[in-house]
Amino acid sequence: MVSALKIKQKAIELGADLVGIADLRRVSGIPTKPKELLEPYTTAVVTAVAISSDVFEQIRDEPTPLYVHHYQAANNLLDYINLHLQREILREGFRALAIPAS
Repeated sequence: MVSALKIKQKAIELGADLVGIADLRRVSGIPTKPKELLEPYTTAVVTAVAISSDVFEQIRDEPTPLYVHHYQAANNLLDYINLHLQREILREGFRALAIPAS
């Protein structure tokens, strides 16, 4: 069985700064696209990576090219982490679906 601790440790090893495990029963029935996307799942793994506050301090009226680059790089890293976690969970015989970062 995949343990929450094992998943969290793997996410940190892959570059996540924050990892959480959520019970999807608490959000049962929320609208998703496509409809009922989360129905087959009971648990979600949520990952986050930090973006330097210096990047945000550059923003005045609109996102800067620097912010856009960091945002895209962070999303790429999150996708990488989540795809690897999905593989780990699938190898253990459980269902898993990596949702793209946005």
